[in-house]
Amino acid sequence: MNSLDRRAKRTNRLLIDALVDLSTQKSYDVITIRDIVDRADIAYSTFFHHYRDKDALLRDMAAETIVSFHHLIQGIPDSNSLEVGRQIFHHVTNHETLYQIFLHGQGVNRVFQEVQDELQNFILNHYAEEYRNSKIPPEVVG
Repeated sequence: MNSLDRRAKRTNRLLIDALVDLSTQKSYDVITIRDIVDRADIAYSTFFHHYRDKDALLRDMAAETIVSFHHLIQGIPDSNSLEVGRQIFHHVTNHETLYQIFLHGQGVNRVFQEVQDELQNFILNHYAEEYRNSKIPPEVVG
């Protein structure tokens, strides 16, 4: 990995951590890009080298969380629904601030809908074969 990649990853992590930290103190709706860069201790213009706006940063956070959710679910046998439930709750606990942003932030509806759609598609695709063989009508499953 070259140093540019490491710097970009470090900057992204600083921005994500700053948004998470700020979200514990005030609503996503009132957090500004200036707040985020000040907390991350990076230049204002640097933010725009990485993200178009704060929603793009939130989408990146959500994408990172979804990837970890995919890995979590794929590692559990489908037959062990109790363990799947436990791991989902564990995942929510580990990403509590992000879920709080989605559940309490008024301005995140667009991003939340995208994330919800992506998660729903993943779950339906993951269990599609099981549903094809069930007596549950497809419109109920979807």
